[in-house]
Amino acid sequence: MKTITMKDLETIHAQLKSNEVIVDVRTREEFAEGHVPGALNRPVDEIDQAASELKKYDQIFLHCRSGGRVKVAGAILESLGVTQISGVIQGGFPEWKK
Repeated sequence: MKTITMKDLETIHAQLKSNEVIVDVRTREEFAEGHVPGALNRPVDEIDQAASELKKYDQIFLHCRSGGRVKVAGAILESLGVTQISGVIQGGFPEWKK
């Protein structure tokens, strides 16, 4: 998994292509309280169920609140053959809100 910053994700979001997706791996409750516009919510404890859906994208950008769940989600996805992943592992959604 390639590492990106939340600042990188802001730039990516502004130029997101139709074959790319931003995935928020926080809980449904956290997502409901605020999220990156257009992001999918696939909680880390359900990410394995989303693997086949995510394989269709050329690039997947993962984020959470602080980076820990991105590491877990990225490892799970990679073990299931989803390798086109970039993840925010330092910081997360609180930085987006700023």
